[in-house]
Amino acid sequence: MAEELIQKIIDKGQKPTIAFFEADRNCPSGLFETICAMLNTSGGIIFLGINNEGSVTGISQPELVLKDIIAKQSNAVYLKPNFGFTPRIRTRGDVHIISIRLPPSSQVHKHADKIYEREGSLNIEVTGDGRLSELYSRKKQTFSEGEIFPGLSLSDLDEDVINKARNIIHSANASHPWLSLDNMSMLKESGLYKTDFSNGEEGFTLGAALLFGKDQTINNLLPAYKIEAMERIINLDRYDDRITLKGNLIDAYLQLMAFVEQKLPEKFFIEAGQRKDLRALIFREVIGNVIVHREYTNAMSTDFIIYKDKVVATNPNKPNVKGNLLPDDFNPLPKNPNIRGFFKAMGWSDEIGSGVRNVNKYLKLYIDTDELPKFNEDNVFTTTIPLGNLLIKGGTNGGTNGGTDKKRIKAIIQEKFSEKTSKMQGNLTKLLTQIATEEGNLIPFYAKKTRTNENTLEKHITLLKDAELIEKRGETTTTGGYYLTETLREEL
Repeated sequence: MAEELIQKIIDKGQKPTIAFFEADRNCPSGLFETICAMLNTSGGIIFLGINNEGSVTGISQPELVLKDIIAKQSNAVYLKPNFGFTPRIRTRGDVHIISIRLPPSSQVHKHADKIYEREGSLNIEVTGDGRLSELYSRKKQTFSEGEIFPGLSLSDLDEDVINKARNIIHSANASHPWLSLDNMSMLKESGLYKTDFSNGEEGFTLGAALLFGKDQTINNLLPAYKIEAMERIINLDRYDDRITLKGNLIDAYLQLMAFVEQKLPEKFFIEAGQRKDLRALIFREVIGNVIVHREYTNAMSTDFIIYKDKVVATNPNKPNVKGNLLPDDFNPLPKNPNIRGFFKAMGWSDEIGSGVRNVNKYLKLYIDTDELPKFNEDNVFTTTIPLGNLLIKGGTNGGTNGGTDKKRIKAIIQEKFSEKTSKMQGNLTKLLTQIATEEGNLIPFYAKKTRTNENTLEKHITLLKDAELIEKRGETTTTGGYYLTETLREEL
């Protein structure tokens, strides 16, 4: 958040969506009451290190305050049910403050077993059947994932999928508080089993069924729900390859990521001293948003289509605003925060709005052009990710049309070079697989990728060319590249 924007917010003073606290070494008294109230009302932003008059007093030890907030965040005494927010240390001149941005929640939250809402700059305890009923009704209308189905039981959920989610959470954060709970307690704590106090109804929510339901359970609740993933490069009227997903969202995410990994090339770069895959960074965000922010009561399917020059995802949506979302000029709001909470716990989603910003950040490194992604919010949310020449030069579809079949390549090499040693066959298999994965490159590129001496690799290239498995395209030795032959392409 830019300093200018922080100052503009501070200048507005305290109101329903803005609150100030002074802090030193600990979480200030009243903070979680205000967090509870904002979540129950319209969301907002809280600044620590600013007094009631809006003067910046700073925080002497912000790391200690941050640690205290995070420790209390998952404690049901301070906030129930748990809600994932991210406090951040900011610098104002030569002092530190902490900001906490909160969206309106789909759930009704309690602090110290009391329910609060924001009125003006105050937190007001919600009492009386009328006000409670109004609050729960408002929350129910906001997010379809929160609809309660009293007839659902644990037996309608897939225990294997719940355990899979636990393992993924453990890999992302071995100390996550949900891991110490049994399945029922975890689902309650995450808001996937709840009580509607306006009518006494309680049970598992639609979100619980979508995340962990057996196929039959999901089909009974949402018979029209499906996600279609297609590749349309050669056959634009129908598809070259297709998968249809109707099951739980955990497996849907994993299968969509596998589809992308099969169809699009990986590309690595170094960030903060770590080697990272740009393909994974980009499509983790795209697929996460497709699943998390969809309106699941809409009968329209989610479509995820890979074209030669772009990837387009369309999603049924309940828009907060309408129009194109820009990374520096939009106010993100969650559509299914309980589902998102689980995706965040598994490391599949970051803070709200990160998807738009991260895709813009990493895409230019992935496709090596200035083309920008587009995010258009309307009744149908459309995400367009340009691919430039990625699938023309270097993509798996430019080669084997549907992913590199390493086993088939190995078998072809063994057949063509039966007189060669097993070591040589292995080297040729590795090289041909690399060319199939990233066509259109030259010997230095493939030498680096396969960790082979360039002179040796040139001999391997000659063998593959003589066997009519690859061919050189391009007029000169510097501008051309190696591609699979049409004969091999058909065989693969």
